[in-house]
Amino acid sequence: MSNFERERELVIDWMNTKQLIDNSTPLIQMEKMIEEVYELEHEVRGQNRDTVEDELGDVLFTAVVQARMWNLDPTAALARAVKKVTSRNGQMVKGLYVKEADL
Repeated sequence: MSNFERERELVIDWMNTKQLIDNSTPLIQMEKMIEEVYELEHEVRGQNRDTVEDELGDVLFTAVVQARMWNLDPTAALARAVKKVTSRNGQMVKGLYVKEADL
């Protein structure tokens, strides 16, 4: 079991303890995820590596929660995204990689 998989299991245990599946919805959890992304943005702008790591962890935590709300495996979702993104053609534009279809 990888480190990510162990941490994922801790998130799922926390969710079960808090009865999150029964007492929330994917949309409510999406709102929490967006809140965490904004907090990450704030820390990225502040350029403090430690606080960026904390907030990135919160974003990843909420991503695992969102995956679980849909009964999805976040590791499989990441693998799917890696395959999709790395197979795209495109180019760098103003510091961002833009897929060919959007150029």
